[in-house]
Amino acid sequence: MRHGMLLLTAAVTLGCAAPAPRPIGYGTEPCAHCHMTIDDARFAAELVTRKGRVAVFDDPTCLAAYYAAGTTPPAEVALLVVYDFVTPDSALDAATAIYLRTDRVSTPMGGGIIALRNAREADSVRTALGGEVLHWPQLLALGEHH
Repeated sequence: MRHGMLLLTAAVTLGCAAPAPRPIGYGTEPCAHCHMTIDDARFAAELVTRKGRVAVFDDPTCLAAYYAAGTTPPAEVALLVVYDFVTPDSALDAATAIYLRTDRVSTPMGGGIIALRNAREADSVRTALGGEVLHWPQLLALGEHH
């Protein structure tokens, strides 16, 4: 009886876990928008639903296009995550990340969009690479035309 109660408690606890990004299968997993294989963590992104379903992307522009298209209704979205170009194992909230559009970096979708942690990091990278700083609403507008 006690063993059964432990299993039930574990199942309830796991079922109530907050939605979170998951590891991406680099080199094997396709982008949910363009279907290209996701190869580079520096450009990856994820959309996580309130029920914990995860859609993965090879480029922040693909995430923006997928979200703008309403493929997953906004009310069902728990998280929009992009990965920091400088520190690719760092997940960032897509709405608060800073984006840099530069022609000096070859990105999966060819738009030169990279995600960065904050304005200071963006200024540093922009000094090195040149380009234009963007924010989520601007990236979302680009995604609408992608």
